[in-house]
Amino acid sequence: MRASTTLARWSAPRTAPVEPRSSNRLRACPTTSSTRRCRVFCVGDDAKEATRALPDATCVPESRHWSVADSAALYNLQGWGAPYVAASKSLGHVVVRPLGKAGEDGEDDSAPEADLFAIAMEVRARLDSGGPLVLRFPDVACRQAATLRAVFAKAAHTWGYGARFQGVFPVKCCHDKDLLLALVIDGAADGFGLEAGSKPELLLALAVMRRARALQREEPADARPQRDTQVRAHRQDADASLSPPGPPRPSELCGPREPPPPLVVCNGYKDGAYIRLAIGAWSLGVRTVVVLEKPSELPAVIAAVRALPPGALRPYLGVRARLGTTHGGRWGATSGDDAKFGLGAREILWAVHTLAAENMLDCLRLLHFHVGSQVSDIATIKEAMRESSQMYAELVRLGAPMGFVDVGGGLGVDYNGTKGWGGDASTNYDMQNYANDVVAALQDMCTRTGVAPPVVVSESGRAIASAAAVLIFEVTSTEPRGVRTGVAPEPEEASQSREEGSTTTRAAGSASTATLDDLRIMTPSSFLLHNFREVLRSLEMAQHGVGGRSGAANVQESLNDAAQFRTEADRLFKLGIMGLEGRAQAEELFASVRGLAFDLTRRGRGPEGESPPMEVQSALRQPAAWYHANMSVFRSIPDAWAIGQLFPIVPLHRLGEEPTVAGSLADLTCDSDGRVDRFVGPAAASSNGDRGRAVSCLPLHALRAEETYLVAAFLVGAYQDSMGSRGHNLFGSPAVANVCVSPREHSRILKSDEIRFQMGGTTVTVVKGQTTADVLRDAGADPAELLAWARDDASRGGDQSGTGNRSSDQSGASTGSGGQSDARSHNGDQSGTGAGAGGEEVLGRYQEVLFKSYTYLESNENT
Repeated sequence: MRASTTLARWSAPRTAPVEPRSSNRLRACPTTSSTRRCRVFCVGDDAKEATRALPDATCVPESRHWSVADSAALYNLQGWGAPYVAASKSLGHVVVRPLGKAGEDGEDDSAPEADLFAIAMEVRARLDSGGPLVLRFPDVACRQAATLRAVFAKAAHTWGYGARFQGVFPVKCCHDKDLLLALVIDGAADGFGLEAGSKPELLLALAVMRRARALQREEPADARPQRDTQVRAHRQDADASLSPPGPPRPSELCGPREPPPPLVVCNGYKDGAYIRLAIGAWSLGVRTVVVLEKPSELPAVIAAVRALPPGALRPYLGVRARLGTTHGGRWGATSGDDAKFGLGAREILWAVHTLAAENMLDCLRLLHFHVGSQVSDIATIKEAMRESSQMYAELVRLGAPMGFVDVGGGLGVDYNGTKGWGGDASTNYDMQNYANDVVAALQDMCTRTGVAPPVVVSESGRAIASAAAVLIFEVTSTEPRGVRTGVAPEPEEASQSREEGSTTTRAAGSASTATLDDLRIMTPSSFLLHNFREVLRSLEMAQHGVGGRSGAANVQESLNDAAQFRTEADRLFKLGIMGLEGRAQAEELFASVRGLAFDLTRRGRGPEGESPPMEVQSALRQPAAWYHANMSVFRSIPDAWAIGQLFPIVPLHRLGEEPTVAGSLADLTCDSDGRVDRFVGPAAASSNGDRGRAVSCLPLHALRAEETYLVAAFLVGAYQDSMGSRGHNLFGSPAVANVCVSPREHSRILKSDEIRFQMGGTTVTVVKGQTTADVLRDAGADPAELLAWARDDASRGGDQSGTGNRSSDQSGASTGSGGQSDARSHNGDQSGTGAGAGGEEVLGRYQEVLFKSYTYLESNENT
């Protein structure tokens, strides 16, 4: 069976035949008694320092009828993951190539790669934690930003555009300071900067810009070229793939040889403190642009400029235009006349005249607009650029010097890898198409009006950061979902409910052995269960080809009978006629009838050409089992819950085995919304109508005893960490590991809570996740105070009311031993300790969990 088969073929768990590969050296696996061929991984700061064989999950079995390539096609790795994510044939694992050199087969020994399963297992072992883990790849984000600069350079070359591209990264997309610093340093030659939307983000952006400048100043002149030789070589290979001949670097194509000063674009609603800090940043050598988001900000800006000391640099100002162009995507409401931000045409005219009256029109340098995030249709970009280009020309005509056009965000991510077939989860364009349309519209405006071409600024945070993070979590257990997967009913228990009595026991054998006299004396519940078994028995006979109900019509009849009997059983239970044992048997029979009906349909029993019953067709598209994930959806992938965002989710290992379970994910939270039940479909859809459509179940492997099963959500680098900053059920932030190819990570000084090791040509720096004390502190509860409350309560005898306990103590103080006797009597005579038998031990456990435990399930704890 190949990967092109639709997801309807996955049903109840089955064991796929597994054959060990003949490659790699032979040794005994630590988790089994058999001898199997396993891959040995090098860990530690030196490959020679330590080698360890990972558990049996790292063996590379490959089924005779299933290959790693089949898994790659099933999960559409090439569609949404290229050029970074691939399936390694030699490992059977998902790997990430941070420098982007991964072919369809994922086999390229010249490029550094990160084996996600191996890194995750190593981090889990070093932290002694089984909680979720976020792997961040700064090199991926840097390469995405470099690719964005390259496609704009190519577009400028194609259209003869005479100005440069100068991107900024929105801090709101990812607040990780190390990622921000890497982006600024890597893009320094092209003046890559940041965008802030609040006072805290502005503080972070200014600090990052200053730190980047200090690092560049401290670095010897010949150190960077020598250090980044390997990185540049791989990036040149990647740039060449844009289509020959590859364009020169943007700074070489247009603009001065000296790197242009990076920008910090200041968006969002602003008060006086925000505006004064942004304008004052020029004195620190940071070129900020204060963008007017609403008319009421202009008086505060004018006041801040007037307050500058004589001789101070004049700041750059921008205006955000509220365009009429709209789009119908998920974030389409942020565009058009009803947009939250921006100035309309009349307000822009007022701002220009006001600035001119204040002799400050020379400060107006930038036009900004934002058509909305994740624009899926390139036609929206074309329309917005046509409107904004004309707006820019009008501002120049009114006397503003201008010089920059900030096209905002909107550059989408192809989350399902279908190139436009997936609605809001996909895009019908790529980076080059986007750059071409932006530059072409501006060049057309310049040709028509004679306006000098402006520098192009974009805030494409999602396109830069999404691929740079992976969320890894363990599946701790599974259970059947709903009534679809049930086990065959066991023989009836000797002890039956009071209503069924001894007659139920006599009817416990095969349904065919019941006589007419038996049927006449059966209770209603026993009679119903007898008929239910008749339906199941008929399907079992058809399954073995010995008669019974076999055709599609008869399968449908069996399903109809089962649904009726299940409803009647529920009614009998509500009336007190059927006991709990009888209801349990009815549920098992219902599940078994449905399961056999589905099995008969899949195997094609019955006359050829018959369509499966509608109920079977519908149910086969539903997941069969819950896979319990050791993570919080609300904390780690909140968009999956809040807006139904589609993230590619893939098991990290066992790719050489066919996944046989149609599963969905349930997280740890006590909330029914804490689940994921929309997934990327296979690469080969059965028809164009199904192409790009999200599916409700994810093909997964049956769990093995004593084996860690790791699954990962990809493309989570944008917004997920910042949006999930407060944990539902007080689940804390997961551990984070920065996985870097760039040598700069070697030299960074480790903090006390960080761990560093090398693996697979990458440097991994781990930051521990939040402990229970950290999360409680974030929620406003001081852990030390909580411990004091717990100890104080125990020392006072365990009274939970507080006030009653104090009166007892006060009584003891006034009456001597009599009061103490009363207190002991009130609390069960706990030997004067107040904590009772084992109380101190419980308090010790309370303290340990409070200060030393992570918020998620511990390693290998499957309960």
